[in-house]
Amino acid sequence: MFELKPCSVRGCTNPAVSFRSTCAAHMKESHKEYQEELSKYLHEKKSVKDLCLTGLDFTSMDISGIHFYVCSFSSCRFDKVQLCRTTFQFCQLDFSRFTGCDFEETWMRYNIFAGSFFESCDFSKSDLLHTNFNGINAVDTTFHSSDLYYSHFVSSRLKKVSFSDCNLTKVNFVASEREDVSFKYSNIEEALFSPEGTEL
Repeated sequence: MFELKPCSVRGCTNPAVSFRSTCAAHMKESHKEYQEELSKYLHEKKSVKDLCLTGLDFTSMDISGIHFYVCSFSSCRFDKVQLCRTTFQFCQLDFSRFTGCDFEETWMRYNIFAGSFFESCDFSKSDLLHTNFNGINAVDTTFHSSDLYYSHFVSSRLKKVSFSDCNLTKVNFVASEREDVSFKYSNIEEALFSPEGTEL
C-alpha cells in the first residue's frame, strides 16, 4: 500500500484525501464539489493508482470502466453508484456502506471489503478473485454467475444473497451466518463451510 499523508488539521489522525491537505471530514468544500472534480479526473485518466479516497461520499456517481490500482476507499458511502466493468486491484474498501450499487462485470483481485455493508447490490458476471469479504453484512445482494475463486466470507452475515451459477472453488464461508442464501448450480463441494470440511 502507498504511504498515506496525515490530515493537516492539528490533532486529526485521519489520512488526507488525494488532491487535498485534509481528510474528508475537514474538507472546506462539500463532498459534492469534490465528487465532481474527482469524476472529471477519473474519466480523463481511465486508469488510476495510489489514490486515498477514505471517508468520502460517492452517492450517485458513475465510475464505470475505471481501473483502480492500490487505492483506499475505507469507510466510504456508495449509494446508487454505477461500477459496471470497473477494475479494482489491491484496493481497500473496508468498513464502507454500499446500497443499490451495480458492480456487474467488474474485475477484482486482492481487494478488501471486510466489515462493509451491502444492500440491494449486483455483482453479476464478475471476476472477484482472492477478495476479502470477511465480516460483511449483505442483504438482497447477488453474485450470480461470478467467479469467486479463493475469496473469503468468514464470519459474514448473509441474508437473501444469491451465489447461483458461481465458481466457489476454495471460497471460505466458515463461521458465516446464512439466511435464504442460494447456491443453485454452483460447485459448493469446492467451498469451505466448516473448519472440518465442506458441509453446509
